[in-house]
Amino acid sequence: MVFSHGKESGPHGNKISAMRSIAEDLGFSTVSLEYTKCSNEIKRVDLLKSFLREQKQKLVLVGSSMGGYVSATVANEIELEGLFLLCPAVYHYEFTQQFSAPKTMNIALVHGWEDDIILPQSSIDFAREHKAKLLLVQDGHRLKNALSSILPWFKSFLEDLQGAD
Repeated sequence: MVFSHGKESGPHGNKISAMRSIAEDLGFSTVSLEYTKCSNEIKRVDLLKSFLREQKQKLVLVGSSMGGYVSATVANEIELEGLFLLCPAVYHYEFTQQFSAPKTMNIALVHGWEDDIILPQSSIDFAREHKAKLLLVQDGHRLKNALSSILPWFKSFLEDLQGAD
């Protein structure tokens, strides 16, 4: 499982740390990539693709904000077990990637109704277009107050992936 953090966070933030703990408790191996030296989303996409080329196990990508954009972009090209996105910057005006069909049927998104950085409509549209599960929570972009709702949903998502094996 590969975690991709947002533009203004790092690889060991609260959300990623909490989600990583759940994933590891369920037996998933995890890594959180360091994107802070990448100057733009294109370099982040290249870093993730380069890392994934070396991986042999089934892949689950988890991305938040710009990391969600990066994960969704790579999901267009690489076969995945699952894709889990938090307030992803899909359809953000600064980024040009068009999302065809992620190479997984296991897609889930979480977005905050009060997000004023990436509007929730982008996740609604992405979920509709790609037949993804969507959890909308009463929170903003950083999802600080909704972690208690997100973590059980994330755990259920991972358990569903394990049941599909």
